[in-house]
Amino acid sequence: MGNAGLKRGIGMTGPFPNIPGSAGATLLKAPTREGGIAWGATPLVDACAEFGIDTTGSVADNSARLNNALAIGAVGGFSLYLPPPPAGGPGVLNIQNPITLGSGTSTALSSIQGGRLVGAGWPGLYQMAASSPFQEGLTTLNWNGPSGGTMVEILGPLQGWGLENLYLYSPSGSAAAVGIDVLSGQFGAVRNVVVNGASGFLIKEECAGTGFGAAIANTMHNRWRNIGLVIPNGSIGWAFGLSTTVTNSNTCYEDIGEVLAVLPSSMSSTTIVFQFASADNCRIRNVHITGPGSGGSHANAIWIQTSSAQNSWPCDNFIENIDFGNIVAQSGAAYSKHGAGFGAGATPNIVRNVSKTNGNTPNPANVSGGQSNLVWDAPGQPTGVISGSPFTFTTTTAWTNVYGVPVTVYLTGGTITAVSIGGSSLGTGAAALSGPWRVPVNQTITFTGTGTITGDVIGD
Repeated sequence: MGNAGLKRGIGMTGPFPNIPGSAGATLLKAPTREGGIAWGATPLVDACAEFGIDTTGSVADNSARLNNALAIGAVGGFSLYLPPPPAGGPGVLNIQNPITLGSGTSTALSSIQGGRLVGAGWPGLYQMAASSPFQEGLTTLNWNGPSGGTMVEILGPLQGWGLENLYLYSPSGSAAAVGIDVLSGQFGAVRNVVVNGASGFLIKEECAGTGFGAAIANTMHNRWRNIGLVIPNGSIGWAFGLSTTVTNSNTCYEDIGEVLAVLPSSMSSTTIVFQFASADNCRIRNVHITGPGSGGSHANAIWIQTSSAQNSWPCDNFIENIDFGNIVAQSGAAYSKHGAGFGAGATPNIVRNVSKTNGNTPNPANVSGGQSNLVWDAPGQPTGVISGSPFTFTTTTAWTNVYGVPVTVYLTGGTITAVSIGGSSLGTGAAALSGPWRVPVNQTITFTGTGTITGDVIGD
């Protein structure tokens, strides 16, 4: 549908009060509602017709004109719509600089709130798998700038922002470093968005800095739906709370649903789907990871990065209903921990409902870097499976339950002559020496025996 068709008979014509340059502008029909709740109920303005934005791919850089239009829209209370070309074909909008929503800095709140950018089409698996990202009726933001840039940035602290129906494409020859950078953005709404090809982070959520009171600069309470990640070799799909030095703000209470991550056929161990650092209470559900192929080393599905300055983070992050694809089969890590240890009061991150549909090994048998601060749950297994089977003890071995939940240890091999929990002997009878043994949180179970003692560790 061309621009004229979109405008005809469904809107009002400006000028509109307090909106500079709005003479003759046409407000398009407001978006539909989802589940009875308004999703970005601000009116849409045709960015091509009213601000001269090009979606035919013939203009090398639209970033300055588009940023100006977004700022006007945020002040005036309308959203920008990027239609496909009137003559048909794919909508291609070239950019050489970041598309910016907000004006915040490390010491100042954003003076602009509520910017929203809406494309055409509904990017999904077909477009992600297609040889070309430029598809009929679909709006693609095409990175046309130098290597290392950022495609879309949310500069907070600010409340209210949005992206919808957009395909962000970063060609490998001159890839942007970041697809979407959310810097202290709050109460945003993102849906039907694909990010393909950023060399560093496809989506990065972080905080503006330490120049604010506690929690003022949080990135938080953003809602994401139907997100696609085409992750190149060596890139990070989604980073939560990237900074490990900011201690008074973090990334939290993000609500994310329906994530499809496509991994390359060959990759190094620095390829990561989700990375958590200074983050808590983020909820991600219905995650589908396809790939990786058999080439290269391996990928990490969930990467936990700790620091001595923030030893209670990351914590209380929930990932529910996840299919790891064949990451485990290709020697990748389902869950990988790096950095300093967790503090004594750190609460666990939760991985629930691990799918076996595509042959994934449900136990995190290849958890690396330590298994602390993780509760694991796979269908058909007791809730809280937190180690591979078997968990191996050597003779006279002490092992501490650091998982945040009580665990039960089942003996599967070896000969035990003595066992104690928390320094207290359980006796020398056959029942005491054969188990199972219940180990409370932060308690240590000590075995004395001959040969190699093996056991399964099951959490509540």
